[in-house]
Amino acid sequence: MTTQNQDAPPASIPPWGKPARVAGTVLLLLAPAAALLLVRPYWSNLVTAAILAFLLRPAVTLFHSRLRLNKTVAVILTMLILLLFLAIPLVLLPALITSLGELAKSLVISLETLSQELAVLLTDIQPIEIGDYVFDFSAITEPILGFLNASLLDYIQESPEEVMSLLVSVLGSALSGISGIISFFITFFFTLTFTLYMLLDLSWLSAGLRFAVPASLAAEFKEVLSRILLIWKAYIRGQLGVMLAVGVIVTLGMWLLGIPNALALGFIAGLLEIIPNLGPILATVPAIIVALFQGSAWLDVNHLLLAVIVGLFYFSLQKLEDSFLTPQIQGQAIEMPPLVVMLSALVGIHQFGLLGGIIAVPIVASVREVLKYVKERLEQSQPGAAAIKHDSN
Repeated sequence: MTTQNQDAPPASIPPWGKPARVAGTVLLLLAPAAALLLVRPYWSNLVTAAILAFLLRPAVTLFHSRLRLNKTVAVILTMLILLLFLAIPLVLLPALITSLGELAKSLVISLETLSQELAVLLTDIQPIEIGDYVFDFSAITEPILGFLNASLLDYIQESPEEVMSLLVSVLGSALSGISGIISFFITFFFTLTFTLYMLLDLSWLSAGLRFAVPASLAAEFKEVLSRILLIWKAYIRGQLGVMLAVGVIVTLGMWLLGIPNALALGFIAGLLEIIPNLGPILATVPAIIVALFQGSAWLDVNHLLLAVIVGLFYFSLQKLEDSFLTPQIQGQAIEMPPLVVMLSALVGIHQFGLLGGIIAVPIVASVREVLKYVKERLEQSQPGAAAIKHDSN
């Protein structure tokens, strides 16, 4: 005796015709889209929570499966460990803010010194006479001098202390706003709450996907989804791991070389890892400027030589990252040309800020994987495809 599915319509109701099936398919596609639009103000919270859930799920699995802890206990223990790790940056935050302020101050001083020396150099350039020809460079040097004197020097003609005092005042006003603090803690609370529920139970998501996907496509959907999840897990965990590793290595390296504000330089290097290929180059610039104009705190070397050493350090780190860190941490899940990866990250940062830069690359990689699967299925459905494949073997 067969039992009828309670969720299925009665057998007495005839099946839908083609127009009804098309309308039903459109409804199944529009309903999730409408739901996403309704929660649009909370996209950043949901995406951040999903990333945290991706990162924390192995720990939950370890506590639940290996240590035989209750699922709820495993999730709560994992969240407590997360809060402990989040407390570490808060301890370093005052030192980081101080280091960033001193770095900004030193960069202002260095740029002012550089502009003054460049202005003196350009002023000393004299016309060159070769026979009857006179090469006068004033048409080139005068606009540059005008820019240096009227733009850069006027912009920073106040003392660097005053410039930094203004920046600190603005930053202090922004951070001291009561509404800003309350908003931050509310966002932080809801993000952790979303993460907690995602770790506790994702069966509702699986049920929703099974509801939205027709049974005839369930196997294919599961295959594509597994590929996409592999990409996201490898990239998110790998990208954050690379950012942390680069930040720590740069901080230690600059400290060993005696470069001032090593903590700030390490923070900048780790943060700019979000921009593949271009980010490490941008992170090198402030380190070289500081080394060139301030030198080392304890190494008695020429400033120019020290700047070269710093440049070689960053170059070697980039090679280490390309050949070891990224392949070992991220694996081969992201296989895209460097230009595509860099453009994806830049577009993501431009549209959605730091979070957009983190998720842009796996989104593009996911779309590529879906298109790759569609191409594979189209090739399989072509007449004679199986025979061609058999002959090629």
